[in-house]
Amino acid sequence: MSIPLSENELYYTNFKDDADICISWRISGKKSVVVEYRPRPQTKRPCLQRNREDWVEDDDDLDIPEDEYRDIEGPEGVTWSEVRLDNLSLPRNKNLSTRENSARLQFQSPTKPQATGKSSRKRGQGSEKRRQQKRRANFDNIVRSLKLRMNYLRANNFSLDTHARVASTGWHGLPPPKGELQGLVDSYRDGSIVTSLSHFRRVPFDPKSKSATALLDDMHRTFGIRTTAANFIAEQQGPLYEAMYDLMKPSLLDDSVKKESKLKNPRGDHFQCLMGHHRPYHDTIILIKWHKDNEARVEEFLKKRCIQELIAWVNWVLRAFMPEIADRYKRCAEWHQEKYGVTPLFGLFWNFCINGIFPGQQRIHTDPHADPKNVVGACVIFVYVIPGSSFDHKVRSWFVIWEAGVIIELPPWVAFFYPSSIFIHFNCDMSDIDIIHTSEQGKPTRPSNRAFRKMGFIGPDLPDDAHGRGSIGFF
Repeated sequence: MSIPLSENELYYTNFKDDADICISWRISGKKSVVVEYRPRPQTKRPCLQRNREDWVEDDDDLDIPEDEYRDIEGPEGVTWSEVRLDNLSLPRNKNLSTRENSARLQFQSPTKPQATGKSSRKRGQGSEKRRQQKRRANFDNIVRSLKLRMNYLRANNFSLDTHARVASTGWHGLPPPKGELQGLVDSYRDGSIVTSLSHFRRVPFDPKSKSATALLDDMHRTFGIRTTAANFIAEQQGPLYEAMYDLMKPSLLDDSVKKESKLKNPRGDHFQCLMGHHRPYHDTIILIKWHKDNEARVEEFLKKRCIQELIAWVNWVLRAFMPEIADRYKRCAEWHQEKYGVTPLFGLFWNFCINGIFPGQQRIHTDPHADPKNVVGACVIFVYVIPGSSFDHKVRSWFVIWEAGVIIELPPWVAFFYPSSIFIHFNCDMSDIDIIHTSEQGKPTRPSNRAFRKMGFIGPDLPDDAHGRGSIGFF
């Protein structure tokens, strides 16, 4: 095959049903994907049992000393620039040939063996190991070619060492001081934050591009990956939304759930449908309360083909672009299986969260917030739209990483991998940022707060092009 193909086209063509490459799930039967992680068989110890009344609630506070709270590092002084491949220390392969413009790479895909009446291949453990190694080498070559033609953007004067908030244990992030975060939220809600956002680097999405986009700090360390669109998931958007709505329907129609979400959800007034195990880096590991209360519905949900394919694809991208994190997640899963007999339910990820839209809401559009309880690693945002909606991703609900001074366009069916536990992040409408203009005296001005509300920056009266956006999170 010839490159460029996007990473999602390569995945769908070559690795969609390859359990050895994806390593995060097993294949049952010919094409039935079972997404529960299964590491090597180990001596199974008794699972930790806790009474229902002893469960830790999702919204309890971390036990973090006050002197560990980190101020929010502002984006002042952060500038962005494109990075040439020559300036990056990426591994290269002699078998990859580049044309004059380095834009097209040629890759020879191994041909599948033709069926014959009698196979002469050896079936021993040694030959199987060699075949696995060959497939791994094939996978590594493809990933190397993808990385060589990715779009790289570097944040100058921005370092993960100084701008990220990480606990002394290294396991999770640190919450910002409540006063600072509230000040940022207030400026977001009254619209004044657009003065700062107007100076941020914008990273638009090119639907014709076959290359993913990587965000680097000033030491060339990756802290964000935006994929191309997963069209094979988009083709299943009807069954995907139907599966999610059927799962969440009782909660979405419950007025008490809606009221609680509005009062207690710092990200917005949407419904967080959170599944999986509660904080697997603690010394206790149990199912999240909503998952436990709706266990039969969750099990039925995870059997849906479209859900299985989404989970499998997200794990493949993690394995391809962030192999060190994938390996750490894998070792974490093996440790938990050995110690507690528990494995993650979503490939290498312990949690799966659907941000559900209540009746009467238009979209998922989050306020400034941090997720310090998440592990320091790769979290994933996957954007979907309700079938039939006219959401315009060119101007609506871009994704902001505050400390890095960057605003990223995330269209439907695109995933973004980033460490959510160490940065402030939220959504914004580019249509609101672009309204800042210069008066005759040369000073930036903007409409009143009332005008912002009317245009939909924080208000409920949104035009049709803002309707229908939802998101899914993995962490």
